[in-house]
Amino acid sequence: MADTVILIFPRVEPDQPDPEKLLGFPLAPLVLAPPLQRAGFRVRVIDENVTPRVQDALQGEEAPIYVGFSVIGGWQIRAALALARKLRRRWPRVPFVWGGWSPTLLPELWTQDELAPWVDVVARGRGEDLAVAIAERLRAGASLAGLPGVAWRDADGRLHAGLEPAPLRELDPVLPAYELIERPQAYIASQGLVNYFSSYGCPHRCGFCGIPVATRTFRPRANEVVIEHLRELRSCGFHTVLFFDDNFFTSKARVLDLARRIAAAELGLSWYCNGRVDQVLAFDDAELSELVRAGLRSINIGYETGVQRVADAAQKDIQVGDIYELAARFRRVGLHLSLNFMVGLPEETPEELHASLDTLHRIHALQPNLDVSWYLFLPPPGTASYERLIRDGVLARPRTLREHMRLDTLHLELPWYGPRTRRDVLREWRGRSKAIAWAFWVAWVAPRPPGLRGLAFDGLRRLSRWRLARRAFRLRLEHRLFTLLFRVRTAARFAWCAWRRTRLGEVLRLRARSSAPGPRPSYAPLRSMHGST
Repeated sequence: MADTVILIFPRVEPDQPDPEKLLGFPLAPLVLAPPLQRAGFRVRVIDENVTPRVQDALQGEEAPIYVGFSVIGGWQIRAALALARKLRRRWPRVPFVWGGWSPTLLPELWTQDELAPWVDVVARGRGEDLAVAIAERLRAGASLAGLPGVAWRDADGRLHAGLEPAPLRELDPVLPAYELIERPQAYIASQGLVNYFSSYGCPHRCGFCGIPVATRTFRPRANEVVIEHLRELRSCGFHTVLFFDDNFFTSKARVLDLARRIAAAELGLSWYCNGRVDQVLAFDDAELSELVRAGLRSINIGYETGVQRVADAAQKDIQVGDIYELAARFRRVGLHLSLNFMVGLPEETPEELHASLDTLHRIHALQPNLDVSWYLFLPPPGTASYERLIRDGVLARPRTLREHMRLDTLHLELPWYGPRTRRDVLREWRGRSKAIAWAFWVAWVAPRPPGLRGLAFDGLRRLSRWRLARRAFRLRLEHRLFTLLFRVRTAARFAWCAWRRTRLGEVLRLRARSSAPGPRPSYAPLRSMHGST
């Protein structure tokens, strides 16, 4: 057995890999790699989102010490278990170690006997120390007993449960191992962008968010370390950094100090991040201008709703009206604003959703280049909203991982969704909420298509504005038709992408790409990381 650890990031969606989508780097395995390398292990990272046939990619690879799977949740769990079944036939004696958001939040489901053939070890919490400790003990043939946050099965299949999460730790001072990415041209690197985080965790208590449940704290890297990382990324040719921090603006002093260091270093970087209304509003015009001069181009704000009662019920702990002052301030300093808007919050009535959508008009008047990302309410396990749905009888707590995998779509016809009368009410309420948000998008946001489709769209836009003006959403035939067509299109897309993942599909795709005229695109970071593209 080689001193190798293989870290896998499974497919997130059925339509991956998609050559039309440029993905961010899979930071979870890239963060685990440096501590393992320092401990003397060879690490290989495989991202199934760009490497569809993992078994082919592992041809010639000796049996590793373990195979690690990092799983967020939802549909990815299904893809991860399907891949694990295939790899088990190849390596029947290699331990499979599971970590990430889903095993951390749902350890009782990941340690059930039905998963025993594919789940040997479950690691909860931060994985940098656990990845090394597990590798060292397995290499020495020692027991995993005593490792915090680790549950495992012995040679006889008996479960030894250690379901308390590993203690929180500081972020590793070493840059994530981007050089281990095997196909960087499939990521945002091909456009000179790189995703990176300078901190993790969030101390706030939003009822629909799983981050506080899993982290309960805020842990930043030292700004000196962040600057050295940014300098290294800039030397590789990256010109834009996307900070994937859970809550970048938690510490005002840290952000101002980091911006001043970035400006003093003259890195020539543009950067993007996210924050809360109250935290960003704590910066005055002069301080925001300082961030802009340091390269900040846009901030994504978790807005969710424009109705104060709904925000309070969701435990946002903000004043929703502050967004207007923030939008005006962004416009004065030349900073772009983007918002997250959530549809289907359980506390929200249709009338309140209309009122919340109306606030977007006022924000848009203050920030004409406003971007809005739309999300459907889907609380992770362990959150206050999730537990409330269970207490109210809308959901029944999943008993198996198979049941939980079906939760990601919130199809309310599932038998474990509580009494049918409650499901019917919630289904109608959610359907109306989606129709209202869709009508707003058609009426005021969606671009007009060209040609004859544009004429049909004009009629649809007039109908949507009429519905919004009169709150007429009892019969929403056009939205039902759109939903049906969207589902058919999505199913066809998933089938097409599945065929592309076959051996024949890959061969034909590569042949078509090699025969295409013109030079293949390349970018400096790819050459810096791998020598050539």
